[in-house]
Amino acid sequence: MLSVSVSAVLPIARADLERHTSIFNARYDAYLWPIVIVWALDRGLRLLRLICCNLQVRFSKKVISRTYTIASYSKESDVIRLDVRTDSFLATPTAGQFYYLYQPTTWQGYENHPFTLGAWSSSSIGPDEAGSSLLRSTGTHDDFDEEDGAFSASKRQSHGQTLTFWIRPYDGWTKRLRDSCLASPTHTTSPTILLEGPYGHHCPIATFDSVLLIAGGTGIASAVPYILEHIALSRSGKTATTQMHLLWTARQASFIHQVFARELRDVSHRDDFSTDLFFTRQDDSHTDDEEEHDVALRTEIQQGRPDIAAAISKAAMKAEMMGQRVAVLVCGPPAMADEARIAVHGVMKRGCFGIEYFEESFGW
Repeated sequence: MLSVSVSAVLPIARADLERHTSIFNARYDAYLWPIVIVWALDRGLRLLRLICCNLQVRFSKKVISRTYTIASYSKESDVIRLDVRTDSFLATPTAGQFYYLYQPTTWQGYENHPFTLGAWSSSSIGPDEAGSSLLRSTGTHDDFDEEDGAFSASKRQSHGQTLTFWIRPYDGWTKRLRDSCLASPTHTTSPTILLEGPYGHHCPIATFDSVLLIAGGTGIASAVPYILEHIALSRSGKTATTQMHLLWTARQASFIHQVFARELRDVSHRDDFSTDLFFTRQDDSHTDDEEEHDVALRTEIQQGRPDIAAAISKAAMKAEMMGQRVAVLVCGPPAMADEARIAVHGVMKRGCFGIEYFEESFGW
């Protein structure tokens, strides 16, 4: 489908180019055609990357496998969780990565949507986790049980990289994906999703003595991989970071409970990790699951918005007094990123130069 669209675009682009440059009697063709060639090469390489990410051929076993996806929507947190399993050699997940997602079975399947990789797992899930919307292994469409919201036992023992994305549904594709989940009794479905990636840049925050992570909503997807990376590096003694602090603001407290009960369940009781957690919308639908998840949290979730400038100033002053370096990593709405950037600039103007700012764009 994608190869047809690319080949169809080239003649259109050529005709449009000739129409706009005909008045110059081809004097500028020597400059324009290299641009077209570079664009076509880029499209071709991306198509090849798309194939490698989603189709894997094992000649020894005479098997062709492809990516498989589980999408689950939580009304309490208003977030779609997308678990995509792939056996591609390109799937080498690390912190700071993002992927373009396609849904080719829709009438706008040519569109791609960038999302930050929030978590990943290479382990299989057991029978006791079969009903969970958080899948740590995947299977095929045929093995997916729409009523149970999980894969059948035949595929729960398979292994591969399962990449997790958190998506806040707004309009367009994310709204259609949410509606597809809501159409299922378990709010879980198995759409056809294609991956393109990984892209992105890894921030060297492990070289800093202390780290302040600031996240807004699904921007937590940027912070979680660095938190898990910190734990792994701490075990091997390969990190300079002695203190990591997470400042996270979400719309609903339910989303915070879900992430801390799953991806961050092993970090909240660490001495080198602390949190300030906030939610901005009151949610009366407090579930039994959330009461169970509360044990994973060491600090109370506060209602309201944090003072980001004060948090950055506090972290910078503490680092300066101890002669340390501090990294500030931000991923959230533009207003949050602007506030954090201005605060870091203000701290540096006051003479604190041991602070460095990293930002992941929240959107296109």
